[in-house]
Amino acid sequence: MPTKITKRTIDEALRTAGRVRLTDTQKGLMLRTRSGAAVWSYRMQRDGRQVFVDLGTHLDINPDQARMLAAEASDLIRRGGRPDDEWVARRRVGLGVDETVVARSTKPTLAQVRGDFLLWILGNRRPKTHADYRQTLTQPALARLMDQHIDRLEREDFAEAIAAMAATGRFRNAEKTGHILSAMWSWASQDHLIRKTGATRGMLIGLKPPETQIVKKPRRVPSPATVRTLLAMRKDMSPTIADAVTLLAYTAQRRLTIVSARREDFQRTGQYLVWTIPGPKMKAGREHAIPLPREIWLIVERVEKGFLFPSGAGHVSEYTLTHALCDRPVGFSPHDLRRGFSQLVRAKGFTTADVKLVLDHSEGAGDDVTLAHYDFFADMRRKHAILRAWADALKDKAKQGRARAA
Repeated sequence: MPTKITKRTIDEALRTAGRVRLTDTQKGLMLRTRSGAAVWSYRMQRDGRQVFVDLGTHLDINPDQARMLAAEASDLIRRGGRPDDEWVARRRVGLGVDETVVARSTKPTLAQVRGDFLLWILGNRRPKTHADYRQTLTQPALARLMDQHIDRLEREDFAEAIAAMAATGRFRNAEKTGHILSAMWSWASQDHLIRKTGATRGMLIGLKPPETQIVKKPRRVPSPATVRTLLAMRKDMSPTIADAVTLLAYTAQRRLTIVSARREDFQRTGQYLVWTIPGPKMKAGREHAIPLPREIWLIVERVEKGFLFPSGAGHVSEYTLTHALCDRPVGFSPHDLRRGFSQLVRAKGFTTADVKLVLDHSEGAGDDVTLAHYDFFADMRRKHAILRAWADALKDKAKQGRARAA
């Protein structure tokens, strides 16, 4: 319902978690919050066509000025005109918000450059690299930069964005974001692209967040009860993601291994349903086989062929699985779950070498005799006992498998 937007309204919206959208009593005027700012916009339908322009932020236009601009835009439409960015620029000068009209940029926005860059990455780098870069470059914290034309951006704009990111405690993410932004900028300033993009050569070389003291977070080791809490939340997930979370919870395999699982990787062998994970998918580079706990057989058996967790032409992203955990109040990540699995089964009397058989840990193994004498199916019975101990720990108060919503 429309409400008259005031300074107090804006302050409350900025304090609200997530994005907020408000509609003013002045027809066509709205306010949206994003990345710590509130943006005034005007939206109107005219002869089946939508008119939409940004008027400015709450920092440079007060509510009364925004209502005046919206009223003038509506009047212009009634007279057969169409408000656009140039009209907004002229009116901002008329209101005294800006001193001069800035010529309209003919260069692409950073979002358009991002799209072209990611398309190039998709065709020239590994799929995992593309997924990683896309995840980083589409962070909400970069939204304000992405809306800007590339020739209007300065190094300080990027530096401030990643500094704000680091200030929230995400220093490593800020560091990585600076690296990927620099890589994208270098790509856009190549000889054959620089005239088209308008990028300033070398502008983001060495971009990084300001140095800060990194506080090491305590290692999280989820208990079976905590994992059961996650399993109880599956009803709020899509069927595909809920199944992926279930397979993760009961097998403790790596994220990419989970989401890229294919029906043909699972075969009945005697009393077991064995998941044979191809070597190229494994961190250790060799085939890895585990028997699934019976509680999750249905997840596999109801799929006829292809990916267990399809999305588009491929499978769901490993980052989707991370968000399925991190976006919920469970307090652990997919990797933390592997740590919890290890601690529980060792408490049940299994050895570190036993744990490695299931988790496929080879890093730091050195002369580990278990790995040196590894034979593909030889330890299937031992693996089954380990996974059975973990499944039994999860079984208390947890529904077995996951039934699709009726």
